[in-house]
Amino acid sequence: MILKSGFYLVLEGVDFTGKSTLATELVKRLQEIYGKDTVIHKREPSNINYGKKMRDVLNQKVMTEDDEVKAAQFMLLDRVENTSAVSQLLRENKIIVQERNFLTALVYNEAKDTKEVQFIQEANRLSLKPDCLALLTISDDILSFRLNGAKEQRGSLDSYETFEKVIKRKRDYMNFGDYIDILLRNDNQDCFEDSINALIKIVNENFKGKR
Repeated sequence: MILKSGFYLVLEGVDFTGKSTLATELVKRLQEIYGKDTVIHKREPSNINYGKKMRDVLNQKVMTEDDEVKAAQFMLLDRVENTSAVSQLLRENKIIVQERNFLTALVYNEAKDTKEVQFIQEANRLSLKPDCLALLTISDDILSFRLNGAKEQRGSLDSYETFEKVIKRKRDYMNFGDYIDILLRNDNQDCFEDSINALIKIVNENFKGKR
């Protein structure tokens, strides 16, 4: 446990649900209320250190079982670094809006259920929990549309971004309902605005800092 006075909001969901777009707009609007120094945008996994190492492993065209375990290890180490940074910011009365957290590791892990993997999963469960965890979801049709659009734009998708894998993860998230505080649909612009307003209301009602 940490002594904190800030507010920790995490956005979860599978790829292509619009987490980054929503998080960026949410941070912008919260900064208009509370100030740019108070509202911080974070992401997990990061693009540096262990987060970069994890992405390098996942971006391989062929993944072995050892690679799956290695990626899970790097993700956990990246989380340890991020948790330390977030804990300090919360002690400084900051609002943290973060894309992904420990729930990603529980849902996205594809390594076999060995003792080593079980240890990694249990360590993730002990990670710093957010004050509010919002799960973004979209319809299967919209997901398929966005996947196809990304494939056309990039030329190809990563091995973990197939429609079948993303759909499976989308459903797997619902196995962790005890961790989810609010479920937000993000199919269109109306949903997007409703989600932004709902999250701003949650922050306003729970953040103890001054406007």
